[in-house]
Amino acid sequence: MQGAVDKVLHLLVVDDNPSHVEFVEHALRSHQSHGASFKISNAFNGGDALQALKREGRHKDGVPVDLVLLDISMPGDDGFSVLRAIRTDPEITKTPVIMVTCSTAPEDRELAFREHANSYFVKPNELNEFVDSIQYIVDYWTRVCELPPRDIDNPA
Repeated sequence: MQGAVDKVLHLLVVDDNPSHVEFVEHALRSHQSHGASFKISNAFNGGDALQALKREGRHKDGVPVDLVLLDISMPGDDGFSVLRAIRTDPEITKTPVIMVTCSTAPEDRELAFREHANSYFVKPNELNEFVDSIQYIVDYWTRVCELPPRDIDNPA
């Protein structure tokens, strides 16, 4: 298992429900007090999510997104459309995406993995359980496994 995170992890939270975004931010802020460092960006719809991914990835002064927490049910472009757009865009295709949803429907889970989601997470109903789960997810992606290097397609 790896040691503590040695960089700021940039998470993009994509959810049309401001309360869910706040819950994720709360989970990460409380986790930050345990030594992890995060930059949290949010988008409330698919178009804003794609703009944030591309903008942060291109600007030298922007911190590229390391991990996307993507809701499925959103007005306009749903999470599956956003995931499909991410996976077909060479600039952002390797960005890990976790589908974060209330849906327990097997067809949603299957579609998420067919579209190459890295993980599928069903939001628990209890706030404390939700906060703990988000912290476990971040621990997995920062301490247990390795995220792709930010410059994987643009080696120095």
